[in-house]
Amino acid sequence: MPQDNWKTIFENQVKLREELIERVKKGKSNLKFNRPYLIVSDIASQFYSEAKLELDYIFGKIKTEAQKEGTKLHDRMAEDAEAIKFKELVKKIPKA
Repeated sequence: MPQDNWKTIFENQVKLREELIERVKKGKSNLKFNRPYLIVSDIASQFYSEAKLELDYIFGKIKTEAQKEGTKLHDRMAEDAEAIKFKELVKKIPKA
């Protein structure tokens, strides 16, 4: 792989990501339940029980106590986080 090829691949991924974000913002969806995108855990849970996944979409997911605690911990960790644009983050990655 040529040394600069990763830049092209990365730039293409950034472009695809931005296009996806715009589609989600516009609410465009061809998916069941008008979902804007698929979540990896939903794909995995489909192997466990497709009916459960469908019921979760219809009635909402029931969170376990561990999930509730994890959400609280995540929120506390995010309190000190600073918002940054994706392109700015990429610029801060040290060059090899």
